[in-house]
Amino acid sequence: MVFIDYIATKKIIAPALNAMASGPSRVFQQTTQVMEEAAHALASHAIASGDLRPDVDPIDLMRAIYCLSTAGSADDWPAKARKFVDILLQGSRP
Repeated sequence: MVFIDYIATKKIIAPALNAMASGPSRVFQQTTQVMEEAAHALASHAIASGDLRPDVDPIDLMRAIYCLSTAGSADDWPAKARKFVDILLQGSRP
C-alpha cells in the first residue's frame, strides 16, 4: 500500500505510469522500459518465493495498481485504493 501513498504524494511518477498503462510515448519510452524490467524482475522473485502466481503478467498488475491509485479524487480515495489493491494482490497469490 506504500505505492498508493507514493502516488498521492509524488505526482511526478503518474505520467510515467500513465505512459505504461496507455502505451509508451517518445517522452517516457526509456522510463517505460526501465519500469517494465523492474516489474519483471520483481515478479520473477515473487514467483520464485511462492508469493505470486506464475500466470500473472507483472505489467497487467502494475497497470491495475496504477489505475486504482489514480482513479479517484475524493478524500477517501486512498483508503479505497488500498482496499482494492489488497484484493488484487490477494487474488494474485497462489
